[in-house]
Parts: sequence; C-alpha cells; structure tokens
Amino acid sequence: MLIKSLDELKKEYVNAYNKSIVPDKTIFPKYIIGHEWIDKDKSVNWNFKQMTKANKDFEDECERLQIVKREEIVEIEKQIIKTITFEIGYGFTEEQAKVLLEKIKDDSGIYLDKGLIFEDIEDYIDLFREVLSAKD
Repeated sequence: MLIKSLDELKKEYVNAYNKSIVPDKTIFPKYIIGHEWIDKDKSVNWNFKQMTKANKDFEDECERLQIVKREEIVEIEKQIIKTITFEIGYGFTEEQAKVLLEKIKDDSGIYLDKGLIFEDIEDYIDLFREVLSAKD
C-alpha cells in the first residue's frame, strides 16, 4: 500500500469531516407535515402520504451519507496509522500506531478544526522517533 504524506492525509481527513450529510434538497426535499402541499389538486390524504414518503427518503439519504462519511474517515485513519508506523520506524507496529492515534484523537477531541490533530501526530512521531533511536 502506498504511504501518503501527513499533509495529503490532513487535507483528506479535514475534507471528510467537513463533508455534509444533508442531501441535495432539490433531489430530496424535506417537507414539514401539515405545512406544505405537494399537489393542491390532490386530497389531503394523498399529500400526507407523499410528504411522509419524501421525509423518509430524506432521512434515509441522510443516514446513507453519514455511513459513507464514516467509512471514508475510517479508511483515511487506516492510512494515517500506516504513515505513523512508516514515519516512526524502529519496529513500531500498526497496532501501536492505532493506539497512539486513538490517544491523540481523545486528547484533541475538543478541536473543531480536525486538521489540528496532525500537529499532535507530527509531535508524537518526532518524540517516538527520538526515544526509539536512543535505545540503539
């Protein structure tokens, strides 16, 4: 697998986190039941059923977009783990890199800008590289 740079991964990670989970409202209009009519020439019951179906379709699409977003973030995090492992070297394992990434994410959970965790990742990479190289 190709090892990506942290700068590349940072862009992908931030883009994935900022990806909207709200569907295009021209394709998936969301109706407020009782306040909008789809077709004024049709019955109230028909309009109610159409609004209910449209709202369900909208919610289903939101859910689908959330799943796609989550899967994309997981794939990027796998790449981050591989990059951490590669950058640190000295026999540092992917399992150790995964634990490190989770710690960084937990400690950095307050950041609204998800790109800021990459500063912590770079600091930890430098620290571990220094510590592991000292034992040689």
